[in-house]
Amino acid sequence: MNYKTINEYSESELIEKKSKFIGYCSPVKTEDEAIAFINSIKEKNKEASHNVYAYNIRQDNKQRYSDAGEPQGTAGLPILETIKKEQITDICVVVTRYFGGTLLGTGGLVRAYSGTASLAIKKSRIITMRLCDIIILECEYSFYDKVNIELLKKEAKIINSEFLNNVKITFAIKKKDTKQLIDNIMNITNGKTQTKVIDEKYFS
Repeated sequence: MNYKTINEYSESELIEKKSKFIGYCSPVKTEDEAIAFINSIKEKNKEASHNVYAYNIRQDNKQRYSDAGEPQGTAGLPILETIKKEQITDICVVVTRYFGGTLLGTGGLVRAYSGTASLAIKKSRIITMRLCDIIILECEYSFYDKVNIELLKKEAKIINSEFLNNVKITFAIKKKDTKQLIDNIMNITNGKTQTKVIDEKYFS
């Protein structure tokens, strides 16, 4: 259920026989976002010889690439294979090439495009997204400190806290830890706590 993605935009550069390769890497959630990112890089590098891209998106399992005028299989596919090797999804990589006057050959192109993509991906912050339960917990004020300590132990992410007649806490917890956490809280509050799973979402 878990998956890896990137958390931030990055750029990298590689020079190969006077050709300059610039890698651009961005997190994307949809194919429309990927296309918008690709177009923005093309607009930024209008004078480039090639703007090659590949993306991998969880939604509908979309994987696309383009050689953008380079010999078939020497550019877009190596970028996509680099993404898949790292097991990263919700990502788009564009590698821009400014031709330096020397032909690189098939092997040289594959190494340059995959190498530039790899540099860009590693420069981004790779994160693991975990499926979590979203839970609302309500307890008396006298139990708040104990409950809070238990949430910290299990690395729960506090989404919201309300201090009304009782304390109401909305938090996210990794699914595998849900039962143990609720059992622990019921024990330390002598069963005087109400908990309800209201949703599930991915969190890093």
